[in-house]
Amino acid sequence: MNIKEKQKKGLLKSLSLKGINMLKKYSIIVFYVILIFLSDISATLNPGIEHNLNITGSMLGTSGAYIALTDDVESSFYNPAGLNINKWKTEVMLSYLPVWDAQSHYLTGALKYPFENFAFGLGYLNLSSGDIVTREFSPAPTGTMSYHYSLLNLSFSYNIYKNLYAGIRAKAVYQSLYYYNDWGFGADFGFYLNSEEIKEKSGSKISRFAQHISIGLFVKNIIPVKIRLDENADKAPLEINMGFMYSSLDVWYLIIKPLINLNFVEKELDEINTGAEINIKDWFYIWSGFTVYSKRWGMGLGVDFGPTIIDYSISFTPVENIYVFGLKIKF
Repeated sequence: MNIKEKQKKGLLKSLSLKGINMLKKYSIIVFYVILIFLSDISATLNPGIEHNLNITGSMLGTSGAYIALTDDVESSFYNPAGLNINKWKTEVMLSYLPVWDAQSHYLTGALKYPFENFAFGLGYLNLSSGDIVTREFSPAPTGTMSYHYSLLNLSFSYNIYKNLYAGIRAKAVYQSLYYYNDWGFGADFGFYLNSEEIKEKSGSKISRFAQHISIGLFVKNIIPVKIRLDENADKAPLEINMGFMYSSLDVWYLIIKPLINLNFVEKELDEINTGAEINIKDWFYIWSGFTVYSKRWGMGLGVDFGPTIIDYSISFTPVENIYVFGLKIKF
């Protein structure tokens, strides 16, 4: 083999390795593009069938303005991309939320297991009731009904570039209403741009401001869940949740993080969630929030004891007040 052939062979090998590395780097982005294409084909305008209730203390306390703040085990429910932000911390979460005159109860559990550049999450939610009080257009009861709901999800988060994370969630949903019951399967995905990991400092005021903005994007039902609870089968609608957080309002020992979340259902703005988290030396947390369209107030408290976090939040609604107890354990 002469010198030119060796050089040609070496060049081809180098290009091949570069191509493989580039494919690995951008494969997850290509996969999301494919999912978006599938969603355009399969998403419908039928009513939603997946619960959007805020089932953890921080989410209920901020009235849903949490998409750009979630960075722990709760990301299994709100934005899978956030699972890998706090690296090397295995976490377990449990929460309890009574609803509908305390005749029904949400029980929620989740596990996060991180690695260096990616993390896995497993979440389970169960609601069961045989005596739900029904209402029409006023708080006065009109009757009762039975209902059961379960959600099992498996999430994956990957650090695709510096402070940019991507995540995907596969889910199985079971629902029963009266004598109807069915299973459905679907998928969601999310992105998270974490400003708190940016180390470079710039002299530009615009750049300094931008470095404190975290952005979360959670797209639900990119592959929609399909459930049949009567003669017709419904598909869950495509939902897009976009959240923003400003993370650099330091006042004495306080870190104040204003939050805003925009919720789109089938490309139409469905809700605007506003809120804030007050962090007192990474030990005590205060949450507050308000939903613009549904007029719901929320507030909550969380205490970090090191390996254990305990929280309690309440939401004030026109029908009844909803509260949740939460427990997190870090290893």
